Amino acid sequence: MGTIFVAGTYGVGKSTLCSKLSELLKIPDFSAGDLISGANGEIYGANKVVKDKEANQDILAAQVKQILKVTPNIILAGHFCIFDKNGNVDFLPKNVFFDLEIETIILLEASASQIIKNLSSRDNRVYSES
Repeated sequence: MGTIFVAGTYGVGKSTLCSKLSELLKIPDFSAGDLISGANGEIYGANKVVKDKEANQDILAAQVKQILKVTPNIILAGHFCIFDKNGNVDFLPKNVFFDLEIETIILLEASASQIIKNLSSRDNRVYSES
């Protein structure tokens, strides 16, 4: 099966779904951000700004390849794009998605009000729809 990639915006419920799928399917689940920060020591706060997206994606691909050597199937929560240092949307390089050995993609969506509610609860911070 390879990697089940669960994607969506920040606060849409990726971690919640991954945890439930992991339990149901008996497949380990991981967060792309956690795998990256575990390898490079960088801590990603509520601002979600990434210093070097290419290096981070190389780290992620290497981490996933190591995990897939031990377990043939994983669930991975991640993103198709991130925020740059100016707060603009920045798409991740396409090649990383091939490197992650993705077999299935689940794209989560939710209303802006639900995402704001989730983010505010998780980050203990006030967000606006803008």
